[in-house]
Amino acid sequence: MKFKISKNELLDNILFISKATTPKSTIIALGGVMIEAGEKLSIYSTDLETSINVDFKSKIIEKGRVVVSAKVLLNILKSFPELSRSKDRARINTYNKPTKNYMPECNF
Repeated sequence: MKFKISKNELLDNILFISKATTPKSTIIALGGVMIEAGEKLSIYSTDLETSINVDFKSKIIEKGRVVVSAKVLLNILKSFPELSRSKDRARINTYNKPTKNYMPECNF
């Protein structure tokens, strides 16, 4: 997934949408935001009671979808300077590591 957007526009929307995240939940995805680059850029979060979805225009280069920690993403975005020249850019890479899910055996 690749898209181009100003840092401040993305940061403002992530700050707004992170109000519906639950960072201390046992369900890890509830502490994150889903970013989807399709026909437009969509950001979504929920705490299972409240959901917030923001759609806005950006230049979509490659379509995709990812769920990332709201807290981590906000810290990264806040540390970036606003890039002013057209050749300046910042990149965030995410990698999907395969995992094995299993439930340990419990004896009652």
